Amino acid sequence: MITEATKKWLEKHGWAHNPFTLEIRPTLLVGYKNQIDTLTANLDEKQKHILLVGSTGAGKTTLLKWITDKYNTLYLPKPPTKEEDIVVVFKDNLLNKSLLSRIFLILRKDNTNIYNLAEKIKQKQKGKQLVILVDEAHETDTHVLEWLRTITDQVEGATIVFAGLPKIRENQLKSLETLSQRIVSDIELTTLTKDEVVQLIKRRIEAVGGKSIEPFTMDAVGEIYKRTGGFPREVLKLCNSLFKKAQEQDAEIIDSSYFDEQPVQNTINEVTTNLKILTEKQKTIIEFLEKRGALTPKEVVDLLDYKKDYKSKAHALRAINNILRRLEAINLVVRERQGRSYAYVLAPKVKSLLVTA
Repeated sequence: MITEATKKWLEKHGWAHNPFTLEIRPTLLVGYKNQIDTLTANLDEKQKHILLVGSTGAGKTTLLKWITDKYNTLYLPKPPTKEEDIVVVFKDNLLNKSLLSRIFLILRKDNTNIYNLAEKIKQKQKGKQLVILVDEAHETDTHVLEWLRTITDQVEGATIVFAGLPKIRENQLKSLETLSQRIVSDIELTTLTKDEVVQLIKRRIEAVGGKSIEPFTMDAVGEIYKRTGGFPREVLKLCNSLFKKAQEQDAEIIDSSYFDEQPVQNTINEVTTNLKILTEKQKTIIEFLEKRGALTPKEVVDLLDYKKDYKSKAHALRAINNILRRLEAINLVVRERQGRSYAYVLAPKVKSLLVTA
């Protein structure tokens, strides 16, 4: 519930509401011009299979939502988990959308299954362009990806975009040659530049009625860029924190003094130094996180040849937990909740450094 103090602060600055929530706003998409140009060119050419990868918070979902405003799309926020789910998704969102078609299904038994699904979609689409967007594609099994690939191949005018963490390349595509060889474009979202971070903050503020980047000063925005490494979600989270602090203090401006009590977790030099003094096993874990994105301790153990160094998998898991906590303590990784467990990702500054290395 919004407090009276917050309402007054918003009114004073002409903001309708807080612009820095993590709400996905595709109309406010900023940056990634080369990647967007490549993606749209492939969509316009009706290429069949496209891969879109990026670290957590890089803006993959925002870009997919932006595409939905430009093309005839079927957006899947999560990939199906089995063949039956694929059928249900296409039936509910594409084949049987109208009330008339649903009534018709009631009057006769629907015989749609995974084997005739592509033919049903072809009859429905009649060659019209269809862009299938599969978000979080790294979370599904290879057999589901293979079915989605097969369906897309058979439907004239259909394109599928698999979006996920970089680990999809190693976890799924490496063992699925029939799909990996068909991917015509592998597009990666990295980080925003400083100017793009300025533009992101400006667009968010103006979208709620504010003026330019006010009440942020340019030195504050520079500090935001420095601390977030240019990852869009990290930018919004830090701006949200600063907004809350400013309205609590009824402040007129947000400048670099706001960071006096929030020391930078790591400067680039400190990150570089910490990376140089890592043990070989710590370096290996950092490389896993760079290539695959978020990983749980168990997933890290599964990637290691743990039998050479540990008595059992349980011993390995305890050791890896300790290593990850150490990396977290020196601000090289960040722990975040993933379902019922926790996963680790590279800290924004580490990701930024490795991207530009």
